[in-house]
Amino acid sequence: MFRRSRRITAGRRNFDNSYNILLNNKDKSLELNYKESTLTFYEYPPLNEITIEEFESWSIDRLKLLVEIELCLSKNQNIKEIEMNIKPLLVKLFPLSKVNANPNKNKIILERRKDLYSHFILRIAFCRSKELRERFIRSETTLFKIRYNLLTQIEKEEFVKKLKLNWEFISKEEKMRLRELLVNASYHDNSNNNNNNNNNNGVGNDNKTLVESYFMKEVFIKLPFEEVIDLIPTRSILIKDGFGYVPQILQLSLLTSEFSRKLEESLLRTLHVLPRLDEDDRLLPILNHLSSGYSSNEYQPSFGEGGNNGNENGDINSDNVLSKDILKHFPPEMKYLINTLVKNSHLRYIGRQQLCLFLKGIGLSCEENLKFFMKQFTKNNKMSVEKFNKEYRYNIRHMYGLEGSRINYKPWDYRTILSKPRPAKGEYHGCLLRDLSNELIVEFLKREYEIVDQHDLTAILDHCQRSEYMLGITKIFEITHKQQLVSMKGKFEESIISHPNLYFDRSRQLEKMLGKE
Repeated sequence: MFRRSRRITAGRRNFDNSYNILLNNKDKSLELNYKESTLTFYEYPPLNEITIEEFESWSIDRLKLLVEIELCLSKNQNIKEIEMNIKPLLVKLFPLSKVNANPNKNKIILERRKDLYSHFILRIAFCRSKELRERFIRSETTLFKIRYNLLTQIEKEEFVKKLKLNWEFISKEEKMRLRELLVNASYHDNSNNNNNNNNNNGVGNDNKTLVESYFMKEVFIKLPFEEVIDLIPTRSILIKDGFGYVPQILQLSLLTSEFSRKLEESLLRTLHVLPRLDEDDRLLPILNHLSSGYSSNEYQPSFGEGGNNGNENGDINSDNVLSKDILKHFPPEMKYLINTLVKNSHLRYIGRQQLCLFLKGIGLSCEENLKFFMKQFTKNNKMSVEKFNKEYRYNIRHMYGLEGSRINYKPWDYRTILSKPRPAKGEYHGCLLRDLSNELIVEFLKREYEIVDQHDLTAILDHCQRSEYMLGITKIFEITHKQQLVSMKGKFEESIISHPNLYFDRSRQLEKMLGKE
């Protein structure tokens, strides 16, 4: 399927250059079908050879696209908003030229190859767990919707015919013959029956002119009754003589359901053959990197063995960690924890773990972390240095891999934090947006982040209400860095904040970038 370089070998047909593609019989389908729709169900895997460089770069490009789609989905954007945000990246990374717009046949085939191969490569990377499969299906299905919406009506009909689905586009004669029934089924006002299932066109019978306009533009497909059962609750289709007549606006729903179903089946089949790749030491590192990057939103805090920092925060130490210049970059739960430690001169076990690992991630070495906690625990003679060393020193060194099993522990991401037990009385660990009441959250945000706009506060609390805590944290970041983000528009990553250390690093990086402007 791939080769390491493009050198010519006996008995092998290779690429002369990026656009001069010589295809063997296995990929003849690409050459024969390049004039067909730019949309595909990815039913047949590519069988030709590609280079390791193409294998890696194409899959990384597609991963960038899917991560961006997932970000849009997490913000509850509708398909039009997602299309507007994704289209520039789609054109840049995966342009699928149409024959009538670009006569360069080889360039068109190369674009199709990249799209085809990258999809199947990511299938291999993301078939490994249920969570990865679900996220991959969700993002790929959204990409399918976007590309479908970019087709003309003629292209949509040709695409559906190519799929050989049991669909039949009704003729104009049949449409006019069933006119009254179709209008009553697809354009009636059902808002009194079910507020959550309004017809998708949003047109009531009282506006006959508008109904007439919609109906004349509408394209209906005719399907066997058993294939439209899931659409019956929408109360927007006509059932007659064992067939369902589906308006165009619901056709995409049918297509995406079919696309998702087939993709899920294919991912499970891929999972069964995955062990065969264990012998190939060229592919596995790339695949592991792709899946782990997608799983963790591609963020891992930098730190070295025994507290030797591999990040850019080497200027942070026990003396300045409480300074305003450093604290202003702290995410809410960490600022809440460190404020509590300063006030009470104590934190219980889980709180100490959460804060200590975060400080490790922002640049504190083991010795500096020990100094910081010792100073806070022993101030005002609340504890002797001897007692601190006896009860807490080992635990902090253990988190740096310097004691016990020698495991160099990573700072906790939000998934880990949310998986821990909720704080009991006298405990302050966890996620502030989950564990505090709305009143206390608002009070904290006003005091520590100067967020006073009621609209902003309501937006954050809405995320809390829906248990979207990472989106709430991201919203806080966007509000508190609004002017900076506007200044750096297009130059700064704005994906979901999935890790407290990502919040800190991104805030500090933004400050440094603006300082260089």
